[in-house]
Amino acid sequence: AILPGKIATYFRDVRRYNIKILRMPDEMIFRTLPVYAYLATNSTHYKNVKKLISTFQSTFLFSQEKQPDALVEGSTSLCDLSA
Repeated sequence: AILPGKIATYFRDVRRYNIKILRMPDEMIFRTLPVYAYLATNSTHYKNVKKLISTFQSTFLFSQEKQPDALVEGSTSLCDLSA
């Protein structure tokens, strides 16, 4: 799998996963794409996802300048899971 360097380093150093981090060839060009997610709050996986997102938020991923979320009716923002 190809992951951003910060996420790969987090899983290697903090979560102690046995992964190798390799430098990508210069010929490969990546561009940043926005990621949108929706998880119903009544899902059995909601608590696990909430915990992982909170960990990422407190570690490094989200800056102080947050973009407003476009929410689907009955959903919860993944960028504001402090409740």
